[in-house]
Amino acid sequence: MADDPAELAERRARLRKEMHQASLRALAPEIEAARARLTERKRLAIASRFEAGLSYEEIAKVLGEPSADAARIAVLRALNNLAKAIEP
Repeated sequence: MADDPAELAERRARLRKEMHQASLRALAPEIEAARARLTERKRLAIASRFEAGLSYEEIAKVLGEPSADAARIAVLRALNNLAKAIEP
């Protein structure tokens, strides 16, 4: 008997999520080491957005940026620096 298409889709989604989480766990030491090499300001930008879940308006206040757009750019630059630090 064939499985229900909705059930199959749910199992595939669950498997993708589990694979993604496993990949992140495997990369966690590398990510943390790379993050430690960033400046304090760049670490703060990343943590404010992705750990604290602050809006760009709130991040602007934390970083002393003049606008939400400036804070968004600061976060993107910090992420770019993090990505470069992880690359071999």
